[in-house]
This record gives sequence, C-alpha cells and structure tokens, in this order.
Amino acid sequence: LAKTLAKLLAFETSQNIAQDLLDREDGEQKLNDIGSEVDRKYKIDKQSRAEWEKGSERAMDIALQVREVKNYPFEGAANIKYPLVTVAALQFGARAYPAIIDGTRIVKAQVVGNDSGVPIKDDNGDPKVDPLSQEPLWIKKPGEKRAKADRVSRHMSYQLLTEMEEWEEDTDVLLHHLPIVGCAFRKVWRSETLGRNKSEMVPAKHLVVNDKCRSLDEAPAVTHEIFLYPQDIEERKLSGVFLDIDLGSPAEADSDEDAPHMFLEQHRYIDLDEDGYKEPYIVTVHKDTCHVVRIVANYSVDEIKDNGKKIVRIPKEQYFVKYSFIPDPKGGFYDIGFGRLLESLGETIDTTINQMLDAGHLQN
Repeated sequence: LAKTLAKLLAFETSQNIAQDLLDREDGEQKLNDIGSEVDRKYKIDKQSRAEWEKGSERAMDIALQVREVKNYPFEGAANIKYPLVTVAALQFGARAYPAIIDGTRIVKAQVVGNDSGVPIKDDNGDPKVDPLSQEPLWIKKPGEKRAKADRVSRHMSYQLLTEMEEWEEDTDVLLHHLPIVGCAFRKVWRSETLGRNKSEMVPAKHLVVNDKCRSLDEAPAVTHEIFLYPQDIEERKLSGVFLDIDLGSPAEADSDEDAPHMFLEQHRYIDLDEDGYKEPYIVTVHKDTCHVVRIVANYSVDEIKDNGKKIVRIPKEQYFVKYSFIPDPKGGFYDIGFGRLLESLGETIDTTINQMLDAGHLQN
C-alpha cells in the first residue's frame, strides 16, 4: 500500500506524466496504446449520441433561421422562416440573466445549524460572565456562522465578477445557447498560467459523453474537444505542458499554416501504477495523429480511501458543471430544448405563411 501511494503521489505532482512514461523502456508503446484507447472510446461515445447530435444541429439551424434553396411549388417560391425558437431563446435568456446576476452579490451562502452561539458554562452548568463587564463569555458568539457566510459570499462574488473576467460574458452566452440545444456545460479549473480560477462555457457538441450515462460523476470517460492554434501549442511545448513532438498540419488545414489543431482532452481511468485498479487521469491526445501530448492526475492523494491493506476508492475531481433545460424523457444524458419542442409547430407556421404568400403571388 505504501509503495502504491508513493507512486500515486509522484503522478499527482508531475507536470506531465507522459514525459515520465517516455523515460521507461516501453514508454513509447504505452503512450501509443493510451492514445489509441482514448480515440476508440471517443468514437464509441460520439456514436452513442449521434441521434441527439443531428437534432441539436437542426435546432441550431432553426434558431439561426438557416434557409435552404426552395423551388417548390415553383421557382422563387416564398421561403420565410418564422423566428419562433429564436424569440423563445431570447426571452429565456432575457429573464434568466437578471435572475442569476442580480447585483454584485451573486453567490449566496446558507447557514446550517444553530447560530445562536455557544456560551462558556461553569461547573454548575450556568453561563460564565466576564468579571469586569459582566458580559457573557462565548465559545462561539451569536451570528458567527452568518458572518462567515457573508464573507464567503462577498469573496466568491468578487472572484466571479472581477477576477474571472470571462465568467459574466460566458454566462450570457450559456443562457441563450441552453434553451435552443437543451444543455450546456461550464468548465471550471485553476489556471496556473493566469494564477487564478478560470471558467469556460463549453457547448454540448464539444463535450462528448456516452448517452447512456446518468451523470458526469458516473461517466467512465468525458471528452472535451479543444482547438488550439500553432502558437498556443508551441507555448505549451516550451513550458513543458505538452510533449515536444511534431504534430504536422491539421487534416482540414487547406494550406493554412495557422489553422487550429483539434485535441481530445479525455477525463478517464487508467491503471498507471499497475496494481489492478484504475485511477482517474486527464489525457490530452492530438486528434489527427492520436499522439498523447499530456497526462495529468485527476485526483488528490489526500482523498484516497483504503482499508489499511489496499486502495478501495480514488475519487476523481470534477471540472465540468452541467446545465439542463428539459430532461430527456427517454433518460439519455443529453437534454432537449426549444429546438426540438417547437420544431413541428415552427414548420407548421412556416408552411402556412409560405402557402399564403405563394397563393397571393400566383393570384397576382
């Protein structure tokens, strides 16, 4: 047990475990196997949500009022797209935003338990008093919990509105994206580069989870599709965050040297200490080549549970927060939004308007 914990501690403190694995004799083959497994799992999970993915793309086209060429019942026929879903999404965002950001106190802290104070008592069970002021003496003063909650509320609100510059704008985007597609995610982590907490709104189409999973905590793998420009990749190589390997040009670069590369950041389980029990890690893989560029631990050694002989549980840290609109009636992981709920009604409105316009056109 002690040896296993020592290995896990070394992994936890490593900036890039992939670099440590390369120092082994079979390290390169190990990384190739991990990269292939990440890509395989990503494709399986993506296929499981294929139906939802088509529906979400259709919902976004409806909201953006994307029009296709229409030559029925005659060339140049009316092709009006009534903004039913668009207006519904705007109305939701306009109502939800001020309800969440209602001033400078965003975070609310709740006081749990008795906050009336704990007096110091004498041997007879009577409250002790200060001999000079005759004021009661307290272990915990009345309202101490409330004061602590207020301090937490003020500090976290300051972090969201001032330190995390992107949080408020991302919240606005999220609240307009959510009702159309049905769900959205927020990624929150500590950025060592910026020296502060960072928040990023992640569209559901770029966060791949098997549709049979019930929650992010239960998902065996969560894959975030990340796009990085060559300059960002080079900076990560120089700082030791990424392995210094040649990734070539993106498959869809079209001779653009500055085209972004797609990476798969998969939060998954791997048995790196080879004790038969998989630990949670974050593996970043270059999509086109399946090269592993980074592996970091996604656990804290202090949180590991053991029975004195062996490890029984390693809780994983959660980076993502899921925002749901309307739960999928079929029980799928991805939820539904106005794009799916109002699709048929929107098509009926579009058809009615276009038929009236076409009839008037022909009559004239």
